[in-house]
Amino acid sequence: MEVNSWINKNFVSLHFVENFINFVKKGVVHMNKALANLILTGLLITLGFLVLNPGFMKNLPKFNLPSLPTDFTIQKDSSKDTPKESATLEKKTEQTPVKKEVFKVQPADGKGTLTPDVKAEMLTSSFWIQQLEEESIPVMSLSELSTLNSEIIKRVPVVYELDNYAEQLTKQELSRYITYYKVPDKTMYDYNGKALSQSFFTSISDNRNLAAIKETNKVRYGIVVKKGSIRSFPTESGAYSSSTDRNLDRFQETG
Repeated sequence: MEVNSWINKNFVSLHFVENFINFVKKGVVHMNKALANLILTGLLITLGFLVLNPGFMKNLPKFNLPSLPTDFTIQKDSSKDTPKESATLEKKTEQTPVKKEVFKVQPADGKGTLTPDVKAEMLTSSFWIQQLEEESIPVMSLSELSTLNSEIIKRVPVVYELDNYAEQLTKQELSRYITYYKVPDKTMYDYNGKALSQSFFTSISDNRNLAAIKETNKVRYGIVVKKGSIRSFPTESGAYSSSTDRNLDRFQETG
């Protein structure tokens, strides 16, 4: 009676074991017979143990996985400077604001914030010289450097040799430099995802004030001492290739 009761109770499990073994047999047809028999024997022993000890799995140690945070809410951003359809992830608890200067490199006067993962000593030439295995060996001689500089000037059209640069530019030459960047001929979008109109491009073209350029213009030199925002056109308005992706302002020339 006890044997019949056990068989009736575990008939489904035994039937599953039989089907599983047949399935494995089909998968090992092309395997070495000895290896196949070894695998099947191990599977049979394991499955038989689990059938005879149904409570074994329950006694295994449990692992507590970290739960997801529940203190976040999605809120619509109603700011005029951001698109209406954008959503911000706002934490209910106190939030640390992100400073706009977080990606600026620390200037020489020590003010400002370093770019993430950049240390102050990395801003000095000595830090990188020390990384060289043989720092005392010159990479190039003075004549080799001069030759390299000459080749760069010849091959790169935007690099100029200031010693031989013109002392003045004609109206036509200066206009050509200013109009080097062409107004996009495809649909562009503003920060809010709205297509930029033709009147917008006309206005920024007019802002270049080409008519005010003199017939001859004396060349003067200057040195950039602060990080500046260089734009393709005289406007602070952004232009984006996509109505939803605002990671890259196509009018921004510097980071």
